[in-house]
Amino acid sequence: MFRHRNAADALSVLATKAISANIMIADDKLNIVYVNEAVMALLRQAEADIKKDLRQFSVDRLIGTNIDVFHKDPSHQRQMLQSLKSVHRATIKMGKWSFDLVATPLQHADGSRAGTVVEWADASIRLQNLNYAAQAAAVSRAQA
Repeated sequence: MFRHRNAADALSVLATKAISANIMIADDKLNIVYVNEAVMALLRQAEADIKKDLRQFSVDRLIGTNIDVFHKDPSHQRQMLQSLKSVHRATIKMGKWSFDLVATPLQHADGSRAGTVVEWADASIRLQNLNYAAQAAAVSRAQA
């Protein structure tokens, strides 16, 4: 059983590294302990613009950094994430970039909090489509 568990853990790490989903993991103190290559690539694309809002932001220094780096006033987000019991979805704006986030709490076998995994996605296309749909609906109402 012990060997199988280690093998499963090793495969989980390899899978997380290989997938195209943008994954970030923070520990129970909200310190970033893991970012996969996909999320690093996404954040590198946005880094210069993010720094306009969050001057201390650096993709290369994410590991070991507290998630507070993503917030101008982190107290609300810190409270929400530390008390998270189920999946939480949010859209955040940093510079001209908007990101959809899916935060999921992680628990140890005994039920104690282990951390949080966050899936990141560029929200720009989704938001453009919403804006287009709203404009189309407004034109339709105006022509009615």
